[in-house]
Amino acid sequence: MTKKQITSIILTICIVLTGLLGIRTEVLAGTVTPAPFEFEYQYSDYYQGIEILKYTGNDADISIPATIEGQSVTAIGAMAFIKCETLRTVTVPDSVQVMGAGAFELCSSLENVTLPQNLKEIPMDLFFHCPKLKAVTIPDGVTKIGNSAFSGCKSLTGIKLPSSVISLGSSVFAGCTKLKKITFASGSRLETIDEQCFSNCKALKSITLPASLKKLAPHTFSRSYLKTIHINKNAKITVLPDECFANCYGLQEVDIPKNVTKIGKDMFVFDLNMKKEYLNKVKKINIMGSRVKLLGKDSFQGIHKKAVFSVPSKFKTKYQRLLKKQSWYKASMKIR
Repeated sequence: MTKKQITSIILTICIVLTGLLGIRTEVLAGTVTPAPFEFEYQYSDYYQGIEILKYTGNDADISIPATIEGQSVTAIGAMAFIKCETLRTVTVPDSVQVMGAGAFELCSSLENVTLPQNLKEIPMDLFFHCPKLKAVTIPDGVTKIGNSAFSGCKSLTGIKLPSSVISLGSSVFAGCTKLKKITFASGSRLETIDEQCFSNCKALKSITLPASLKKLAPHTFSRSYLKTIHINKNAKITVLPDECFANCYGLQEVDIPKNVTKIGKDMFVFDLNMKKEYLNKVKKINIMGSRVKLLGKDSFQGIHKKAVFSVPSKFKTKYQRLLKKQSWYKASMKIR
């Protein structure tokens, strides 16, 4: 048997073993290059491409391939990288259009992620409790950020929401204790913010919500340390829900946009265990329009005894009548 025949037999055996052992091969310029099989995957008719089901490697820095076996990688499955404790940086190719819930959940070392430009939704729990996550850019085109997507990302200091984002789910940034800045891109289309979205954001001192806003939920900012909550004067929101600003430690100033007609009950209610230094801090309430007609029970109970209501000058008399008849109103408060 010649050396050429022996080499051919050995190559054939290697190819067979490659299939048996689950080793991925990629054809590059006419050559066959074996590589460690670090992904479990399948072809999905639904996603019209390869869906990554599970990462089986232990690298610190990875780039997910854009193609596998000649097929585009179009989806990352739910919990595909869950508890990958060695993972530090990830680049997701632009071929990916869908990412499953909790795909990077509990990745304790994850610091930096590059998301695909074709992504339309950040699913629930995508980065749930990734305490070292410092940098992630949300692509233009994302319209929804799901529940708890960044909850527990304790190292995240700032994030910019593109104008395409329409809704923020519950607890999206809950427990992001170092988050200092939320930026809404010019032309923001954000309409809804759900419960606890910014809860326990200890470093966030001020926020300005865009004119597109239509709905806030109760306890949206609960246990945050916000000092000022500004809302664009022309925001579309018409109702501030019950307990909207509940348990906001140290809150001092709030805006009420001009389209608001109803203010819910117990807007500034506090837990019974709230420390005294956090109580009765709200000193300024900016009522920007003339449409407020209904005040819920104890709507402003618990604000500072010398709080100032800033109202449009030509509607000062109207608000004097409305506010002064409330049981929580004190003579030391001012309407101007």
